[in-house]
Amino acid sequence: MTIIPSLTLRKEELRRRVEALPLEVQAWKDRTVNDLDSNLHFSQLQAIGVLTQTFSEQQQALLAQLDPAGDAVIFQNLGLELIKSIIRSQRTWDYFRDKLELRFSPNFKEPLWVADTVAWDCYRPTLEGAAGLGILPQAELREPPLTYLTAEFSPATWVRGSRPNDGRDYHLGTANLPIPV
Repeated sequence: MTIIPSLTLRKEELRRRVEALPLEVQAWKDRTVNDLDSNLHFSQLQAIGVLTQTFSEQQQALLAQLDPAGDAVIFQNLGLELIKSIIRSQRTWDYFRDKLELRFSPNFKEPLWVADTVAWDCYRPTLEGAAGLGILPQAELREPPLTYLTAEFSPATWVRGSRPNDGRDYHLGTANLPIPV
């Protein structure tokens, strides 16, 4: 009896999982184009999309190496590495999706709209001023922070390129924030 059919089925399952995240992120990106209330998050989702695309490319490379007819131990090791990458990328996306989904809650939609507006109204003039003074090239203007609500006593700010470090486990692994939060 051969295990090739089982490994072939496992590879197909992993392929579907690898394809799922880019499709979900693309749906969110499409929403920012088609829904006026979501348009403010267009550039944020573009940056998040770059991060998830990087994960996807790494996972596609691992998936291509999975050979059901080859060595079962190699298949198992590569498969485990791929599964860990899928979990890491999904948890990273979950971090952002949780904050974006708050905007659909009737209790939080309006306060977050106000917070987003304030963040954008503060961020844009500062960056445009830096560009006007030649401190920052116009081409390097970036997206505003993604605001969210949490039950804390004071605001928390996580800069682009960092990882939240307030003691909670955000499951970002080695990923850095592609946008400020």
